[in-house]
Amino acid sequence: MLQLVENKYEMETLPGDFGGLNPAATNFYGTIGSGRTYHGVEVNEIQFINPEHEKFYYECLNKSANNDVYHKSLFYTLGLTKETRRNINSLYDFKEHVIDFGGLNAPWHTSTTTRVVRLAFNLFNGFNGTDEKRKIDNPSLYTPYELFADELMGFFLQAVIIRFPNYWG
Repeated sequence: MLQLVENKYEMETLPGDFGGLNPAATNFYGTIGSGRTYHGVEVNEIQFINPEHEKFYYECLNKSANNDVYHKSLFYTLGLTKETRRNINSLYDFKEHVIDFGGLNAPWHTSTTTRVVRLAFNLFNGFNGTDEKRKIDNPSLYTPYELFADELMGFFLQAVIIRFPNYWG
């Protein structure tokens, strides 16, 4: 059952074991257009998977001191799973303000976290598995067909909306 609680939608947990990733099987959590701000970042109609995701998003924006659409989409996407939140420092260098490609091949990855990181990196700077010097990953794995074949697809679409806000009404 979906109910509004303090400007947030919450959904009761449904039965089933989906590893905590399927929004239909977990507590779905999101904000509505309330005009709130968090550390100077406007909160408007961003859907979060859970409170930890929302907290991570705003903490990373604050820590990075960047509030542009590139960082917003990066941290939103990387915050979708517990594993990527826990390993943020292997994926993003807060000192240099750059993504860390070494995090793509970390042993903690699952198929879902790999898709999350690939999408996050692509939205951040168009990364598609290669840079001007070398091939880091298979570029064909960065296509929508590969990336969006996941139970987090609705949240992936939210990340695209965050990255390209001028194209959404």
